[in-house]
Amino acid sequence: MKRTVVIIVQTSLDCNFNCVYCYVKASIGNASYKMSLTEVEQLIKNCVADFDEVKFCWHGGEPLLMGIEFYQKALQIQREMSALYNVSFKNSLQTNGSLLTDEWLSFFKENNFSIGVSFDAPPEVNQLQRASNKVISEVYIADIVEKIRKYHLSFNALCVVSKHNVKRGEEIFNFFKSFGANSYSLLLMMKTSLVDCPEPSTNEELFELYKTTFELWLSENHKFKVIEPIDTIIHSLLGRKMPKLCAFGNHCLVRMITITPNGNVVPCGSFVAPEFVLGNIYEAPLLKALHSRQAKNFRSKRKHYVQAHCLDCEFVSICRGGCREVAFWHSGEYGGEYPYCQARKNIFAYIRSRLKEVLQKGLLK
Repeated sequence: MKRTVVIIVQTSLDCNFNCVYCYVKASIGNASYKMSLTEVEQLIKNCVADFDEVKFCWHGGEPLLMGIEFYQKALQIQREMSALYNVSFKNSLQTNGSLLTDEWLSFFKENNFSIGVSFDAPPEVNQLQRASNKVISEVYIADIVEKIRKYHLSFNALCVVSKHNVKRGEEIFNFFKSFGANSYSLLLMMKTSLVDCPEPSTNEELFELYKTTFELWLSENHKFKVIEPIDTIIHSLLGRKMPKLCAFGNHCLVRMITITPNGNVVPCGSFVAPEFVLGNIYEAPLLKALHSRQAKNFRSKRKHYVQAHCLDCEFVSICRGGCREVAFWHSGEYGGEYPYCQARKNIFAYIRSRLKEVLQKGLLK
């Protein structure tokens, strides 16, 4: 069986946007740190041991602020490591899209990068939540999409859900459909202590958003390859052994990990406080951090939570106690209560019922 790990690399804390829910600012303020070319070389070298495939998701802050030379260096080291250790690499990058140019897109096309654009649809919500000196409009996103299409790259969108757009599922669907997005993901907002951070969604609101999105996916004429978390829920209910989406599949600390700009290995992107540090990638191989006492402690906390709260739930095998990142930001504890348990139960039951109907009628795509 292929041994694969997904590594989210926070290349820098710097960003040209000022998102109102930014967990980096909420955790460590306005700290600034960028990886150097020497550090990214050490990072890649310390991530290859015991893996057949390493998938890097280059993140931030805003990862394009690093400049192309940074990623050229990363690719060079990947080629060297691939030849030495017979390990394969895949690269993706998550950007707000504002800095995309022909030079960047040509580089991504030439080097087989997958690109995700963060955009909190509809446009006025993006303007409200992801504040910048740019006026966010349909013209703005159309320009980004046109650039991406010019180079025959996929337009994969990530949309943060808060009180501002949780009741606008149909608008979100139609917005990304109108721009020909290949896929989009509905990402739950982390409730931070920042003054302007919006209120999070309720269980009832989130269930209705998922329900609306599923019905649109089922009935509308569209070309979306994936809508998350709907895709993961459907395939999990149909028997996929391991849920694809990390928030459902317990990937963190096992098959997915995050590395901060100063090299700290942490369970997930917003766990940047010292208490979550498992090791440092510039000083030791990734496996050492994954097998550390601290990592085992976090895995134990998840297991304890599931045993204490979830064993009687019929959906435990496809939920696994909920995302620990969301649980932490709502409860203050890694092993704290997952706040959207009821929304998940309701949407699992609803989609299961609807799948039975459409399968009987032979309507499933």
